Amino acid sequence: MNWDIIGHQKQRERLNNAMQTSTLAHAYLFAGPAGVGKSAVARKLAETNVGQENENFNPDLLEVNVLTDKSEITIAQIRDLSYKLSLKPYSAEYKVA
Repeated sequence: MNWDIIGHQKQRERLNNAMQTSTLAHAYLFAGPAGVGKSAVARKLAETNVGQENENFNPDLLEVNVLTDKSEITIAQIRDLSYKLSLKPYSAEYKVA
C-alpha cells in the first residue's frame, strides 16, 4: 500500500501485514503527541479499507470532529455515530469510523 506519509515505518509495516493477511483488528488506538501524523495514518488506513482512495466522499467512512468552540466530542455526536454504525454499509464491505 502506498501510504504517502513520512515516518511511522514500523506502524505502517504492521498495518500492511495485517491487511495482507486479513487480520486487521476491529479497533486501533492512535496515541501520541499532537502533530506527529496519527490522524494521517488513521485516515489513510480507513480510506484504504472502505475503498475511498481518490474519491471525495464515501458514506461508509465516518469521522467525528471536535466542534470548533469546544475541545471535546459531545454525547450527541457519539450517539449519532453509534446510530450510523448500526446501519448496513452502503458500498464497502463494512463501515469505518
